[in-house]
Parts: sequence; structure tokens; C-alpha cells
Amino acid sequence: MLYIIREYLTMVLEWLMAKAHFFAGETAEADIALDPFVLIALILAATLAMISGFWAGSVAASRRHGMWLHILLGMVLPFAYPVAILFTLDLHGAKEREQAKREKEEAAKAEQAERERVAQLAGRQAKEEEADAPVSYDRDYFKKIARDESGQLTGPWLIRYKDHNVCALHIVDCLDEVLVVEIETPGGDRQRIRIRYVLIESCEKA
Repeated sequence: MLYIIREYLTMVLEWLMAKAHFFAGETAEADIALDPFVLIALILAATLAMISGFWAGSVAASRRHGMWLHILLGMVLPFAYPVAILFTLDLHGAKEREQAKREKEEAAKAEQAERERVAQLAGRQAKEEEADAPVSYDRDYFKKIARDESGQLTGPWLIRYKDHNVCALHIVDCLDEVLVVEIETPGGDRQRIRIRYVLIESCEKA
């Protein structure tokens, strides 16, 4: 781009110099005295106008806009126009691309939010189904609740079986067919009893 601008400027300057020589010769033959300072001022003004025009054109071309209209405006408004578009002219199509990018990001966020909502809904449904499912008071169930995450014994547990209610201080052992728990007798002593899994109707935290 800079090479093209330089070539245009060189061509324009050569054309201006040729015209200046031509008019100088014509005025000399006609005995017209042309003030050299006026001629220099005209050439300088034309040169600056061309520089301004091609500067505006290069700014427009670098931002993917048509350059010739901007060259003309840059020549009409020397330096003011190229400086103005230097800070105000956006990349051609940038707003559309930015809008499309925002819409894509918003669509992706909405899709992610919908997936999370569906996952949360599925999780709640699974928990509700698990809560509604009948509990099987077997060996695995009592092994799971016998100790907490730190390995400490849990309890007390209120266990109902065969129309009896016992308060188990903690679960001692989970054998194949019977549960071994420790209870407190009316006299204050501790005693271990065995309860068959098939007889247990409920178990909850006391």
C-alpha cells in the first residue's frame, strides 16, 4: 500500500512540475510576470492536498473501505479529514462481525444454561425417585450407615421389627442374616442383641 501511494505521489509531483514549467514558459512568452512565491505556494498547496488525499485513502484501504472517495475528501479537506477518519472509521464489517460474535456467545450461554437446567431437573427427579423407592434393610444398608465418613460409630438408631422398637446405641456388626446392635437395658447396663434383617420394618436416627 505504501509503495502504491509513493508511486502515485511521484507521478503527481512530476505532473505538477511539468505543468509548472509549461505555464512558466507560456507566461514568459506572453510577457506575463508570475510571482515565483505564488507558484511555489500553489505547488506546495497541491502537494499537501495530494499527500492528505492519499493519506486518507491509505487509512480507508487499511480498514477495508473503498479508497478513492476518501482520497477525494482528503484532498478537499487537507489533513483534517484523514485525521478524523483515523479515529472514527471502523474496520469494514467489524460491527456486523462483533454482533454475530455476541449473538453466538449468547446462544452458547443459553444452551449451556439449558443443559444445566435439564441436568438439575434430572438430578432432582433421580433423588425423588431414590427417596420414593422402598428401602431394603439388608446387610449392605446397615454396613453403609454403621459408621460415618471419619470411621466413627454412628447412632443411636431407632429400629422397629416385628412390632418391637429398640434404641440401638450403635451397630456392632452386620452378619450375613442378622444385625448385631448394642442397647441399654433398663438397669443401665449395655447388652448386645441380634435382629434378623427380614424382620426389620424401619430404621431411623433416634
